[in-house]
Amino acid sequence: IVEGAILTIYANQTEGQFEGHTVSYNSFTEIGTPGSDSSAPKSREGNAIAIQLGRSTGADSQGVLNATVQYNLFQNVNLDRRLMKVQSSGNTIDSNTILDGSGMIALEDGNNNTATNNIVINSVGDNQDDGGISYAPFGHTITNNYIAGLRTTSGDRAGLYGSMDATANSGNSSSTIATVTVANNSVFNSREALEFGSRDCDANTQIIVDFDNNLVANGEDGENLGLVANGSGREAIQDDCDLDASSDFDGTHIYSSTLANSGGSFYPSFAGSGDTKANITGDEGGADIVQGDNGLWQGQNADAGVGADVSALTLLGMDDVGPNSAPDPVVVIAN
Repeated sequence: IVEGAILTIYANQTEGQFEGHTVSYNSFTEIGTPGSDSSAPKSREGNAIAIQLGRSTGADSQGVLNATVQYNLFQNVNLDRRLMKVQSSGNTIDSNTILDGSGMIALEDGNNNTATNNIVINSVGDNQDDGGISYAPFGHTITNNYIAGLRTTSGDRAGLYGSMDATANSGNSSSTIATVTVANNSVFNSREALEFGSRDCDANTQIIVDFDNNLVANGEDGENLGLVANGSGREAIQDDCDLDASSDFDGTHIYSSTLANSGGSFYPSFAGSGDTKANITGDEGGADIVQGDNGLWQGQNADAGVGADVSALTLLGMDDVGPNSAPDPVVVIAN
């Protein structure tokens, strides 16, 4: 698959019509080609998407879709920058598991979308096109996600990526730049953990983030943390574009070789004033983390309450989704 989407739900601008769809308990596996074999379709160089909520960068992308994509498994799905592409408003991407693939959950067009309780883990190979969650500056909420083992070397991918690209889309011309809430997310052993706009910087449309209680930890060894080498020796943050001065960083803990590449305005926002920000930085391998019953890791002691609460996360396997799962796979199309 190199073009189009496996599943597309259209949005329109008429309030109350064709809203409230649910896509859940489906299995997306072994899609696309992870390698560079010239005899195979180069899915990671195409425009294919697994799930698309809305299908326009124009006026239709401002429609309120209110769709929910939840409890789906994506395993060895190798696409380009976008595994899921959101081009409408009011949608929720919740409790999906993404294993050993490429492409991000991309909140691009539309407003006030939510990505919460998702798990992204890459633990094999040398996948330089993987990623976690990207977001445009339109009031989205990104909370309690668990991301580990990213290998990406791209300036357009990261664990949590604040992107300015979509602001140029015609539909977004009517959108108001609004604060994006990024809170209680964990990013482990990832070469590009956090990124704030690697291109298309625009002083008139800077990203505003309320960035609280996130945990970035490189140099950690353990199951479901990805390859320990992936984040080793790396800066935690690429901040090539300036953030809006109203951006706020509270209670975020970062353990990495270097904090940031300081190309933009991250440092003043992160440093804050005195102890009121309660941000912590430390050496890679220095996070105090413990493994939960579901095999995922979270902070304890000095790092307690920072990053994702793994008790709210469901690490899906093949027995939990697809035709033999209970409940059965669900695609509900509402009127």
